[in-house]
Amino acid sequence: MKDFLLFMEKIGRDDVTKAGLIARDAALLYAAGIPVPETFVVSADAYSKRMNELGLEERLRALWNSRNAVADVAEFAAKASSEILERGLDDILRADISKAAASLGAQMIDVTLSPIVASYDAAAIAGLAWSASFLPPEAAADAAAECWAAMWGERQVTFRMRAGIEPGSDALWGAAVIVSAAKATPMRGVVVPADTQDADSWVIRVEPRLPSEREIAVQKEKTDKTGSPLTSAQAEALTILADGAAEALGEPRALRWVFDGSRFLITGSITHHLL
Repeated sequence: MKDFLLFMEKIGRDDVTKAGLIARDAALLYAAGIPVPETFVVSADAYSKRMNELGLEERLRALWNSRNAVADVAEFAAKASSEILERGLDDILRADISKAAASLGAQMIDVTLSPIVASYDAAAIAGLAWSASFLPPEAAADAAAECWAAMWGERQVTFRMRAGIEPGSDALWGAAVIVSAAKATPMRGVVVPADTQDADSWVIRVEPRLPSEREIAVQKEKTDKTGSPLTSAQAEALTILADGAAEALGEPRALRWVFDGSRFLITGSITHHLL
């Protein structure tokens, strides 16, 4: 479907309104040459079009103007979420998502909501988070509907009303969906800046964590790798990627990583709200 599915090379720095914060940041890493999983995005245009077709924005406006708005939010949200899960994706978009998911060439996929909001702060306050890992590609369309429905929970509708994000306004509000090839790997974890203002040192965490947490601080000048499951060369390679990601994103950012046996891939950036 034209323009509704975006691959990484089609997403630029200014495309937050199409791809959302999370997907935009992933595209910045891709453009900077940072290895990331094969990915496409169901754009926010698809979400907006379908929500209008279902009449949900108009029904929200009616709720907004009613005297019992606060009391009726829970019932409205439950009905809206249920309707999206049942009728959210039309047959054409569903088929296009399934085809694109299969084209990633992976046995399993990850699906993540990429919210269209003004900031990560707003996303955290509104509870705009939904993801599922290691799904079969044929489940991509249903998972996309789940992402859309996550925008219409009681907490999310209440946030909109309190923040004044009215239906039809120019305020940023919408949903893109990230579909990526899942990586079943021997090692995965998070690399976190030791100082959020300075990328001179990083903390590497390897998951799953053991009772004695395997955590090492990696510094450019001096590295203590005692007890680390990573070799010195691997730790250095990961910090080089983290440095490159910090430059691409404009700030040191916590990053999710996987090691596929031969190289590291960055699977997402994380704000302090999500740590």
